[in-house]
Amino acid sequence: MLSITSIKVYKSPIALKEPFKISLGILTHAENVIVQINTSNGITGFGECSPFMAINGESMETCFVVGR
Repeated sequence: MLSITSIKVYKSPIALKEPFKISLGILTHAENVIVQINTSNGITGFGECSPFMAINGESMETCFVVGR
């Protein structure tokens, strides 16, 4: 039976090619979260979250809490 053996959560700051301009200001990088899930049969999967409280209601902290 397939089971999850580990879940790892990483911060992944990514420099933007061009500044992202919105009414809240100008962003030069994104603070994304990468999730790695490993299974008992050797499968590894990855996911990504782009938390930004003012836009999608998510924060880096909530992504880490949910990911653990």
